[in-house]
Amino acid sequence: MRGLKLLDRLLLFSLIFTLFIGNLLDVFFTFPLKLLDIVVILIFIRSLVFIKHRVKNIEIGILSFALFNVIVLWLNNKHLFNFSSFLYLFRIFLYLQTYPFFVYIFLKIKSWDNLKKVVPLFLVFHLIVFSIFKNLTVLGYDPHISRLYGPFLDPNYYAILLVLLLTLFFNLRHSSNLDFFTVLLTLVSIFLTFSRVGFLLLLLLLLTKYLLSKNSKYLGLLFGFLILTITNNKYLLRMLFVGGNSQSFIYRIRSYIDGISIYSLNLLPLGYNNILINKYFLTSNLNMSSSFTDSVVLNLLLTGGIFNLLIVIFAAFVLAKKLLLKGSIAGFTIIVFILFSSFVMNVLFQPYFIIIISILVAYSLVLNKPLKRVKIST
Repeated sequence: MRGLKLLDRLLLFSLIFTLFIGNLLDVFFTFPLKLLDIVVILIFIRSLVFIKHRVKNIEIGILSFALFNVIVLWLNNKHLFNFSSFLYLFRIFLYLQTYPFFVYIFLKIKSWDNLKKVVPLFLVFHLIVFSIFKNLTVLGYDPHISRLYGPFLDPNYYAILLVLLLTLFFNLRHSSNLDFFTVLLTLVSIFLTFSRVGFLLLLLLLLTKYLLSKNSKYLGLLFGFLILTITNNKYLLRMLFVGGNSQSFIYRIRSYIDGISIYSLNLLPLGYNNILINKYFLTSNLNMSSSFTDSVVLNLLLTGGIFNLLIVIFAAFVLAKKLLLKGSIAGFTIIVFILFSSFVMNVLFQPYFIIIISILVAYSLVLNKPLKRVKIST
């Protein structure tokens, strides 16, 4: 950290703090802008200084994506105008444009040992919050009784994040007792989310690690977690979609059907505003209406058609390939898992995960620089 200027230290610590507490402030009060948004805006402004860390192709891609979607929203505003759609698009643009700041951070920081210590604190903090507020109900969020919700106030998003953290820790070059404690805490936290998507991602991660390394510890963890879930009634009922655990699955399928129905009825992409109004016409239930479907793939089609889908697939492929070729298996796996989970949830454009993508973009650029000082994965 000593190589960073005071301003950059403050921005980095502010980002870590906001990622640490996530949406917990919404329990007490709500603002139009999240605390994370404010910090990212400041980082974006700071990143304007780091012109030498910008890449022409990345800039063209981000600007093309934003401009095309602005045009589509403008063409469709005759149906329903809502400025929040433009703000949402602007948020994506700002978050992705922070990558030069992270390139600078990666080049300056020689050791990540102190930052690694934040992760177990993060895990313990959210376990303590969960133990105090086990049945937390917050306006604007689905109620999740006796399920660990983390900074998202949502067990599924938290489970996905935990699997990504586990992916990173499995690929650390220098392991320590603290790293093993962190892995144990992460596994316990994933279990307490009772998340189906988290369960599948974890099994996929452990199976992949075993096939690549032939290390029996991953196979032991896989079977151990399987036995733990099978012998737990709550987990077993969720996996079998019985005992009232089928509702969220049915609503998700219904969301996909709504999205496909809307897309099949329109020649032009709709934009976020019109997904909301069309879902209302389809379901006749305003309370169940949403500006999005539960799949990023459908959202991309509904907001920008095949262009949106292709540009995101192409960008993800290029980033994943670059990380893999440069030896960052952890980075490659994280991208694959984000894409995989985005088929069933809006992971790809959740603010927390956009920052992760921006950081991975920066890391892929650092790997190409001759002065690289950072090696966090094998």
